Amino acid sequence: MDAPYNKHGGLTLVPLPGLERVAEKLKVLIEEKNGDKDYKTPVDIATVTYGNHDNGEPYSYLKKDHIGDHDVFVIASGPATYKSLGMLYDTLNMIAGRRASRITVVFGYFPWSRSEKPEKDLALPKPGFLVKLMQAAAGRCGVTRIICVDPHANISDVGDGVIFSISFKRRLLNHTLDLIERSGTKKPILLVYPDASAADAYKDAVIQVEKKIGIHFPNVVGIKRRTDSFKTELVGVYGDTHLLPDSIAVMVDDEIARGTSMCNMSLLLRKEYNAQTVWAEAPHCIMCGGAPERFLDQRTAFGQQLIDRFVVADTVPIDTRPEVQQLVDAGLMEVLPWAPDQAKIIRREHWGLNTREVQ
Repeated sequence: MDAPYNKHGGLTLVPLPGLERVAEKLKVLIEEKNGDKDYKTPVDIATVTYGNHDNGEPYSYLKKDHIGDHDVFVIASGPATYKSLGMLYDTLNMIAGRRASRITVVFGYFPWSRSEKPEKDLALPKPGFLVKLMQAAAGRCGVTRIICVDPHANISDVGDGVIFSISFKRRLLNHTLDLIERSGTKKPILLVYPDASAADAYKDAVIQVEKKIGIHFPNVVGIKRRTDSFKTELVGVYGDTHLLPDSIAVMVDDEIARGTSMCNMSLLLRKEYNAQTVWAEAPHCIMCGGAPERFLDQRTAFGQQLIDRFVVADTVPIDTRPEVQQLVDAGLMEVLPWAPDQAKIIRREHWGLNTREVQ
């Protein structure tokens, strides 16, 4: 039986700079499914060449090969910088100019999703602005869909239906539980949420996992107080605190940036509630502001071991960041690759199949 006709053309991946290796992995993973005779999916990769003229102005080159009349998926991630955003807009403009049939952008980490609300009188929310610039850059072709993983906030209403978010939380939590089981411990699991918003964000994933394994997880939730426009203070916790000494406390949040929230929570749990084992998990491993070095030698940085193990996804690539990779090499961090899920999403989106089944 011949493969069905795809009106959007062949599948092409266009990685932004630094994500070329990700595109190569995705090509292999997508083409491995070509045993499915109904949906054979050869994959092309097209890369943009960037540089600067002698006067400092940037230039970019992209041939029409594998772009014209193709179904193009731009592979991107955050956090954003002015340079990376400029390359994103320029790439979209070049793809449209080379007359792609359709453009989809796949973000591991959606830029600016932490700025979904006005910051008093200082700043305006950014996600809608980002989407408008992307659409403007893509010109007549437009961006048909923006796919992202677990954005920090609900941004689905800022892109006129273009943004489609995929949740990786259930997969990650299942992976963490498997690692704990394989460690041989008999201690029960207790979930720790840095604040009420983290508890709400993880609610669906936790309910699904509990239903699957037939266990209800006790939990502890942090109470935060905002001290100014940029800082919060952990003032206490509530929940099943009496279970902490004999449990493995698993802190769950949507990202690990500087790690301040997780460190403050772990310190409180250990000192005030005698927690003995603390793990941390998050879909997005940002690890900025010197966090990798602090976590690598926690006893020097904090006077004691705060977090025994991190479990993260590589929605922001880790193997290209030596300062974060050293946590993996030291056995302190376990990485769950999201490339297999990303490949499924791209393949199903290409063929017009239901992408929600991947979650």
